[in-house]
Amino acid sequence: MTIRSFAGIAAFCLTFVSFNSSAGVLTVANADWKVAGDNLITQDTTTGLEWLDLTVTAGRSYNDISSKLGAGQEFEGWAYASRVQVSALWNAFGGNSSFYNGWSTANNGVFDIVASYVGDLAHVATPAAFPLVGDGFSYWLTADANGGTQYVAFAGDPIGEPDALAGDLFDNDTGSNAKDFEHIYTGSALFRVTGEVSASPVPVPAAYLLFSLGLLGLFGAARRKMHS
Repeated sequence: MTIRSFAGIAAFCLTFVSFNSSAGVLTVANADWKVAGDNLITQDTTTGLEWLDLTVTAGRSYNDISSKLGAGQEFEGWAYASRVQVSALWNAFGGNSSFYNGWSTANNGVFDIVASYVGDLAHVATPAAFPLVGDGFSYWLTADANGGTQYVAFAGDPIGEPDALAGDLFDNDTGSNAKDFEHIYTGSALFRVTGEVSASPVPVPAAYLLFSLGLLGLFGAARRKMHS
């Protein structure tokens, strides 16, 4: 093994550990639903839940979607998430659930990440008004009911708002809509259980210990080959 190749492996290991040390902030990944490459599923690798992109159900009512959750139906295997579960998903993107009642600097920039995975319905519906993903907003119909209505969660960072530069808006109790309410900015918070939960992220000190041991092993192998 040459010194140059050894240095390349060391650089790769350092990159890997640096990524792992922040893995607790972003624990999601894209997956396909109907067609290869559609990226309509977001996997939360911490909870083992999969989430359907909001664009799939945008503009459709709770009554419509809930009637198609059964066996052999359009959304077989999916279920409506509670507002608590929606908050857990936002947390997986780096959100702070202590500030899910309006604008907050603690969540600034989080919706831009959320939108790229789960959907920015304002951007999709009216791109001229919200030209960039993450500069719009999405309403999430949830499983929580209040009589004849369903509670709605909200996440966004709409351009033009006075607080948009310093914070993002997250609210898991933004109100409720009638069960037959439909709107292009509103989708259903649908999830399903995969049963696959990732191992806990390697703590930073342990990660660097593993990295150091790996370097020592590589260095030892390189020395043995050089002297053989």
